[in-house]
Amino acid sequence: MLANRSFTGGHFLLNLDGTPCGYLQNVSGAAMQAELVSHKQGAVNFEKKHITTRKWTPVKAKVGGGMSRGLYEWMQAAFDMNVMYKTGSVTVADFNYKAQRRLDFQNALITKFTCPTLDASSKDTFYADLEFLPEQARWYQEGGVDVRGQVGPKQKAWHTANWRVSFGDLPCAR
Repeated sequence: MLANRSFTGGHFLLNLDGTPCGYLQNVSGAAMQAELVSHKQGAVNFEKKHITTRKWTPVKAKVGGGMSRGLYEWMQAAFDMNVMYKTGSVTVADFNYKAQRRLDFQNALITKFTCPTLDASSKDTFYADLEFLPEQARWYQEGGVDVRGQVGPKQKAWHTANWRVSFGDLPCAR
């Protein structure tokens, strides 16, 4: 029998500053990277190596339209070029919404936001790519707690066709 379980998409719960923000479509990243430095040991043909700077790779998440106000305020601060650090977690749940693992991150900044193509003829659901860089991240094992009741009512799906764009006084009507 296998001890490891696979995880399905759409069962990732985002928490920012202790408040549940909603479910993410997928999550990747938060792997540790380090720089390696070597020192020569004199006339001996031997190098001593050690790790100097460690950092984490950016966390990449696909977010839907029905997320919480905390996430939208964090995104607005990034668009306004304000520095707003967020501490939070991403809980990975199995098919039955039972928590399996949790990624805790500290002092994260949004580094990238990619909006999908807003096409009036499209029938795709709106999922934007959000990338943030934590100063520190750590994975924990979870005990199977049910995460369904932490968000509230079911998130409404946004579609890429339901948009109207305006640029100040510029005429955008057909």
